[in-house]
Amino acid sequence: MHTFVAEALAKYPNATIFLTGHSLGGALSEVYAVDFATTEVIGELRDSLPTYPPHPIYRKVVAYNFGTPRVGDDGWAALVHGVVFSYFRLTHDRDIVPMIPPKGLGFDYMHPPTEVWFEDQNGDHFKVCDSNNGEDPTCINSRVIPSFTEDHGQYLGRDVSCTCPL
Repeated sequence: MHTFVAEALAKYPNATIFLTGHSLGGALSEVYAVDFATTEVIGELRDSLPTYPPHPIYRKVVAYNFGTPRVGDDGWAALVHGVVFSYFRLTHDRDIVPMIPPKGLGFDYMHPPTEVWFEDQNGDHFKVCDSNNGEDPTCINSRVIPSFTEDHGQYLGRDVSCTCPL
């Protein structure tokens, strides 16, 4: 995947890398966003890409994820917030997946900002949460019991659940 991105950026130096995913795919997208923003692959192309001072070239990575579980601790959340130009984590009403691993119980996992919390099926009512805190207590964290798996399979009026045959 790095080779493909490096070749595409060499051909289109002003391109932005967009990543997206749902659930585990969102977690992988988050990891890849940091990876693409900070690895040598991007660094090797730094001389051929335009610069936008004072932001380093890694500001060309954008991620929009849906129903993503917590991936890392507060250091990870700060890294994502610091190196990924635009990161939005969409959550749906009482989706349980963004609440795992659970806070407490020895887990210190934390989401990076910014959460966009959808309170209905169609995405008509949403809130852009605190852009400096991935664990905004007024968004999905305000749900006492976020236990609806149905909300994990529905985003913006679309069924995103996997119905793949085994």
